[in-house]
Amino acid sequence: MAKLRNFDWRQQATLLSKVRMNQDLPDKASSFSDWLKQKAESEGIQVSTFWRYLNAASYAIDNPIGPWQAVTQAEQIPADISAEVLELAEKNRSCRAAEGHDRTVADVYHKKLHRMDLLKIWQNYRDALPSDTTARGRGAKRPVVNKGRPEHQAEVLKVDALNRLQQMAPECLGYPAAAQLRVVKPESV
Repeated sequence: MAKLRNFDWRQQATLLSKVRMNQDLPDKASSFSDWLKQKAESEGIQVSTFWRYLNAASYAIDNPIGPWQAVTQAEQIPADISAEVLELAEKNRSCRAAEGHDRTVADVYHKKLHRMDLLKIWQNYRDALPSDTTARGRGAKRPVVNKGRPEHQAEVLKVDALNRLQQMAPECLGYPAAAQLRVVKPESV
């Protein structure tokens, strides 16, 4: 399947949102999902990509945290923030305390965190999620950490500490500014 070039996902998300909201479907489409499948096929991309665009734009607009308060439509999302980055930020919300998530989302807006950073955060927190749970399938809810369970609290606390250490400047820990520090995730505490 060919990928689109010179493509702005934010414009596509705006179009998809308008069609979905107004149910302004062509006659040959029986539902929004059907229309989305047809559009994906004609554009040469996976239908899941369009769903990612829609969900990422909705997340950015519906969660006015910090600098995101100014974003009221998809085109206002900074151009170099991808839909995948917003998808990962949204995934991380299920595992983190509100203040940690708010800080992460603000850092995404200011481009201090990128896709790989968010992926590492997600991989670290994923261990705190209930085992054998996913958000796959129609109507499935995204798994959430039960912060009332001691084993989940301990895992979240450990990951929070590791993430904060990774974000600290070396001189804050008494090392020279030029020092390169790596935080290695312990297998068990």
